[in-house]
Parts: sequence; C-alpha cells; structure tokens
Amino acid sequence: MIFKAWKSQLKFDHLHQVSERHLQILPKTRLLLIAVASSLYQPLERGLWQKHRKRLNLLKFMKYLATSARQLWRVMRWSSANNPDGEAIENALGRYCCYDKRKKCLNFSEMWESLA
Repeated sequence: MIFKAWKSQLKFDHLHQVSERHLQILPKTRLLLIAVASSLYQPLERGLWQKHRKRLNLLKFMKYLATSARQLWRVMRWSSANNPDGEAIENALGRYCCYDKRKKCLNFSEMWESLA
C-alpha cells in the first residue's frame, strides 16, 4: 500500500516529458513529501481515531498532500502547539482522507490491529 500511494498519488511515472532542470528537482521534492507525510501519518491517524473514530486512508492522504503546497503546509502546522487551525485541519482530513464506512471489509488499519 505504501508503494502504491507513492507511485499513484505522487505520479513518479510522469517524469519522462519534463526539462532537465525539472528532472533534477521533481524526484527530490517528491521524496521530501514522502518523508514529511510518513512522519505525520501515524500521529494524525491516531488523533483522528481518538477524536472522531475515523481511520486515515494512506492513498487519500497522499493525494490530499500532493494536491497543493498549501495543504501540505496546513497539515504540517497541525502538530504545532499554537495552531489555531487544528480543528479545521482535522475536519478536512476526516472528510477527504478517511476510509468510507463499510460493514463488509476491513481497512488496512483494522486488519493490522486485528493481528496485534
């Protein structure tokens, strides 16, 4: 799932028709986004579950962050203690980045917890 999120949402396969300069910059910025998203995913997932009983979907989360630098910046500020936007960010993530409620199948987080 992790590699699918990176490949699908960060569009690593769309590097073939760019200038040489872009070819030097794009993979580095995408890898930086992966590092930031990886450090934020677990605390956000835990926070959304505790407050809203919703599970963060990794694919939707990566797509949300890759959409714009502004979204990434807002999510990065979520972890700061003096962030007045905290609730708004959690609501946006809950709306756009969480699993849909289904009764039949378990999502990745639920399967992982059932193994523990």
